[in-house]
Amino acid sequence: MSQNKKKLAKNSLIYALFTLLQRGFAFFLIPLYTTQLSTEEYGLLGIVMAAIPFFVLIAGLSLRGSTAFFYYEFKDSNATYLKKLWGSSFTLVLILSVCFALFLWLSKSFILDYFFKDIPFYPYLVLALISVATQPVYYYYQSMLKAKQEANRAALLDFIYFFIIISLTILFILYFNFKAEGALLALAISNVIFFFYSIYGALKEINLCLHKEQLKKVLKYALPILPHNLSAWAMNLADRIILNSLTTLSLVGLFDIGSQIGKLINVITLGVNSAYSPWFFEQLKASEDNKKVIANVTDKIVLLYILFGIAISWLAPELLKLISNEAFHTAWMVVPFIAFAFVVNGFYYSFSNVFFLEKTKYLPLITGAGAIINIALN
Repeated sequence: MSQNKKKLAKNSLIYALFTLLQRGFAFFLIPLYTTQLSTEEYGLLGIVMAAIPFFVLIAGLSLRGSTAFFYYEFKDSNATYLKKLWGSSFTLVLILSVCFALFLWLSKSFILDYFFKDIPFYPYLVLALISVATQPVYYYYQSMLKAKQEANRAALLDFIYFFIIISLTILFILYFNFKAEGALLALAISNVIFFFYSIYGALKEINLCLHKEQLKKVLKYALPILPHNLSAWAMNLADRIILNSLTTLSLVGLFDIGSQIGKLINVITLGVNSAYSPWFFEQLKASEDNKKVIANVTDKIVLLYILFGIAISWLAPELLKLISNEAFHTAWMVVPFIAFAFVVNGFYYSFSNVFFLEKTKYLPLITGAGAIINIALN
């Protein structure tokens, strides 16, 4: 059992360190944005960057959330079935992501122009749609690697992905004098590259196929998770849309900078959860007696999140002075609220795994209520 704990700790550390490096590189971009972009341009960028993950979730139907569960269900008993199941899911994600991006493009006057009325379709939303068409495939491939607990490979791949994004962003903004479109172009190019790499990598594990039986099984598991995941991202996007409709893009920019600082806690929670989720399923499949071990480990994880939330909130004013110009310094007031929102979000990561044991029908009810309350309070 101690070996299993060591494995969890090792994988958590790997994911957290690489995520920290990614976010560390990303924080180099904040001084770049605050000197090269106005608060209005940064606000525009913040809205579009929040919209992309929301649309990516719709395009992917949360199918990647099923990879770990079914991997430990069939990897030993029926590896051939697992290969077909993953292959059908991957193929469906590939088709849906491209089709959904085309749908948004064709219906832009009804959807995009309505919700993003102050943001020009060309080039900003066009570049966003390229990411929507390609990013779900990379995310599904990453979920396959994490399900197999290939932490080194998954973390390194993610690091290279973000390193390319950040390098291209610096190149486009500093040397080609692009503004917000430079960051969106960098993201689009990186997603296209990793779209093709993910197909290449996945074909070593699966066959591209669409089997009705496997798709029915996966969709039954994954579709209840979709409203749950969409609710979380709707909350992330809604605050920016509401702020923009009631105030200005400049205020959205200030809010977004404060949010970026507060979300530092997410580096820890995402890193730990990337290792925790497959470990959780592995422990339950091994023995029912492991529940006490899971509970004990989860208690320690929750305490870790609280301590990081306190530290980030305390250091936020000084950190903003170091990485941004004076126009953005008042954003520190946002940080404690965002930081502890993500502490609680970390609790969700730890405690909600029990709902993924074929009890996903409860997740939309919980997060749907949370989204309604969040939007109402906004």
